[in-house]
Formats: sequence, C-alpha cells, structure tokens
Amino acid sequence: ESLRMDFKNQEINTNKKLSNLLLKSILSDGKNSINSFVEWERQIVFDDLDFPSFKLLSAVYLKLPKSFESRLKLRIKGAYRRTWTENQLLLNSLNGLFTALKTANIKFLIADESIRLIEIYNDTGIYSLQNFSIAAPNKHKKEFVQILNKNNWEIDREEFERTYFKCSKSLNIEILWLNATEFSTHLKNADLILIGETLQPIICAEEQILNLCENEFLVLGEENHRCKLIISELFMAQKIDFKKLILLAQKRGLVFQLMQRLEELDNNFDVKIPPQLLTNLRRSKKTGRFFIFKQKIQNLKNSYQMYIESEREFGIKPNFFEFIAKRWKIKSNKVLLKHAVKSGIRLLQTK
Repeated sequence: ESLRMDFKNQEINTNKKLSNLLLKSILSDGKNSINSFVEWERQIVFDDLDFPSFKLLSAVYLKLPKSFESRLKLRIKGAYRRTWTENQLLLNSLNGLFTALKTANIKFLIADESIRLIEIYNDTGIYSLQNFSIAAPNKHKKEFVQILNKNNWEIDREEFERTYFKCSKSLNIEILWLNATEFSTHLKNADLILIGETLQPIICAEEQILNLCENEFLVLGEENHRCKLIISELFMAQKIDFKKLILLAQKRGLVFQLMQRLEELDNNFDVKIPPQLLTNLRRSKKTGRFFIFKQKIQNLKNSYQMYIESEREFGIKPNFFEFIAKRWKIKSNKVLLKHAVKSGIRLLQTK
C-alpha cells in the first residue's frame, strides 16, 4: 500500500511538472515559450497525455510561431481543430437555448470562465468548453429544466447545487443553482459577453478570478490548469478593475488566497502582475478569521436550505451530514472527518 501511494504521488508530481511546462509555453514570450515547449515535448508520451493537458494544446497551437517545427505539430493542430468544431457546435446550440429562456422571461448568467479565453483571442478553438456552466436562480429550477428539455437537453446527472445536461455525446452543459440573493448580486455586477450575435450577461471577471482562487481543498489537474491560464490571460488582456478586485477579495475574505495565486503567476510565469496591485494587496486590510468563519457558516446555511428545498420535492427529509458528504463528494465518514479538519486548519492559517 505504501509503495502504491509513493508511486501515485510521484505520478502526480510528474504530471504537475509537465503541465507547468505546457502552461509556460502558452504564457511565456519568445524563446521562453519555445524552450518550455521543447522540454515538455522531450519528456511527454503523447498517447499517455491526460485530458486536462490535451485541453491546453489548442492554446499552444495558437501561441507557438507557425514556422516552429515539432514532431507533434500535426497532432496539436488536430487538437485545435477538434476543439474548434466541438465549441462551435455547442455555441450554436446555446444560441437557441438562450433565445428560448429570454422568450420565457427566465433570467440566467454565463458562469463559465473558459469562454473568456475565446473572447480574448477571438478564436473559438482556444480552449474546450466541455461542461459549459450557466448560473440560474434555484426558485425557477422547474421551469428552467422544462425549457432545457424542450430544446433537446436531457439530464445526465445531478450533483450538489449542479445539474449536468447533455444534448449529444459531445454537447454538455452544467447548471449552477443559486439562491435568489446570490443570483441577484451576480446579475447586478455582471459583464456582457458576445455569444454568436447576441450579448449575454456573464459573472464579472473580478468575481470569476476570486471563484478560481477559492478552493476549499487542494485542487489538482484540470482545475489548477484552468485557474492559472484564465487568470493570467485576463490580466494580460487588461480586463480587470484592480480596485474592484481588492474590494471584492476583502468582502469575501480571499485577500490572502488571491495574493498567493498572483505572486505564483508573477514569479513562475511571464505574467506581468502590476507591482502596485501586489503592494496594495499586501497592505490591504485582511479579513479576520471570525468574519471568514461566520461567512462560511452563512454560506453553508444557504446551501443547506437549497438542498432541503430540492429534496423536499421527492419526499425526502434531508440529513445534515448527508448534505455535507454530498457537497464535498465524499462517501467515507473517515475522509469526511479528514476534510473537515483540513478545512479548519486552513481557516486558522488564514492571515
């Protein structure tokens, strides 16, 4: 068992190292970009490539010079074409869904962060939109699902606060159910993004950055790739209101997490985070542990209330511990306790 765990940890560390090289080839300039890719290519076995890394290949294709020769050039180009085609099919299907929702006067928000990359690069193939995310008010869940069904979207599976839908094998979306207050706040602060020929509301970039920084536990693999890539591109495209970002980070108690993420990008990648922003974050008033604890409890209460309402439709009396296990996607009581302790330790370590 010990040897198996050692092998697993070694595999995780290797994948992390390789994914960072791939990210550097996207986020770096000139020779740094090419050198990072060459080193990644030297170490990788393409047929063993994990899906999160595969999703980065489209950005690699667009970033590397067209004159650059590589033994994987045709495969990377193929990954880009596949991503472009699948994204185009999804966005075409979403246009019809959005029209139906607006006709029914049901409000929604784009919650997906990856579509920001398409906007920045003006290229549909930049990154896979698999499981495209939409936020909707929980109180309209029944009507929302009915419209999805009428537009050929069927429920694939349900998780806590999320429902996954599919329209075909390659077309998938997820709906994030929010309580009325949270949805209203996001809608009030929303940006607009062009999808097809229509502007749609999207959760503001500053909130999305904080969402990417707010991880209850250590996030590995795809989510970590996405966090670094999307935050970096948003900063490089100068789409962030720094004052608003700091105020929201203070309000949500995420100053420390945001500062850690930005310092990592500034130190390890060619991402130019404005020095004044980092200075202001270091000087900004850190949110007290008591406030963060109180906020987490309130968020937990709101989520539990939503869970009660959703389960009541099926005549189920929700149990709080079942709710926690479902929220954290944990089946073992031992692992549940371990995660609870880990969360408490992280809260105590918050500066």
